[in-house]
Amino acid sequence: MGRTKSDQLLRRVDTLQASLERAAPGQERDWTDCVRKALSGVETALEEHRLTTEGPDGLCSELREPSVGTDPGRVRVIHGLCQEHAQLSALAKSMHDPIESALLAFQKEPIPPDRLIIPPMPPVTHTIPDFGEIRRQGEQFIASLRKHCEAEAKLLLETVNTDVGVGD
Repeated sequence: MGRTKSDQLLRRVDTLQASLERAAPGQERDWTDCVRKALSGVETALEEHRLTTEGPDGLCSELREPSVGTDPGRVRVIHGLCQEHAQLSALAKSMHDPIESALLAFQKEPIPPDRLIIPPMPPVTHTIPDFGEIRRQGEQFIASLRKHCEAEAKLLLETVNTDVGVGD
């Protein structure tokens, strides 16, 4: 896992967190659009992180070519971290529907010029989104991402300490 990819992912997570913490009342459309863009940035960074981590020189390469002295416990941890990438992507995707619903609910629909003479049509109604639920889901996603990054960092530190032979 490249340090810059991890840093980039965490920066994007910080941006998503700041977006979720913004005030929404009276600015629902802007808030939702900001959250959607920040989530998209996290998804892009997460995919880059996954490609780097699961690439030929990444952390998960040890799963493909375990050596004789490979610690089975470490292999299990690496395997779990690699599986988390798909789970984290699925969590991000699960946030799309509520966000898109919120955008639709606060869509500004211009009246076409040819309809100005005709009596107005009944407004299209959308369910008012639960912004608290969107925030809660986003916060859970962020907590999962941070926990994942911390576990990877801890594993890397343990790997470096073990490989260097601390105490020899």
